[in-house]
Amino acid sequence: MIRFSEWLSQHATRRVVQGLKRYGQLSLVVLCFHLIDLDVIGLAGWVNGLVLPHGGPLVATVVTIGYRIAFVTLAMWAIPHLPVLRVCFLPRQYSFKRLRRGEKQYVQLSKPRDDKVN
Repeated sequence: MIRFSEWLSQHATRRVVQGLKRYGQLSLVVLCFHLIDLDVIGLAGWVNGLVLPHGGPLVATVVTIGYRIAFVTLAMWAIPHLPVLRVCFLPRQYSFKRLRRGEKQYVQLSKPRDDKVN
């Protein structure tokens, strides 16, 4: 895996690097929706069972992995566009709006600390 990463860093196009960077930035979304797929939705087993008789174990495994990657990629694309969910998953970029006496104010859930505590 390390050798592949080294090779990829030298030969990858800018678009591939940007895509991998996006997966890294939204890794919390990827992890959460991977777990949601495994524990709640569970379509991977159904997809595997559907493809297995027609393509064999190798094709079924590749299709199942492709389904899982597509599912988390769809979630990774959709979360920044869904207001309620993006606040939960991306609190540093998007914050809750709170109305106070007719004014719009923004409450930031987690602030970066400027002071250093020893």
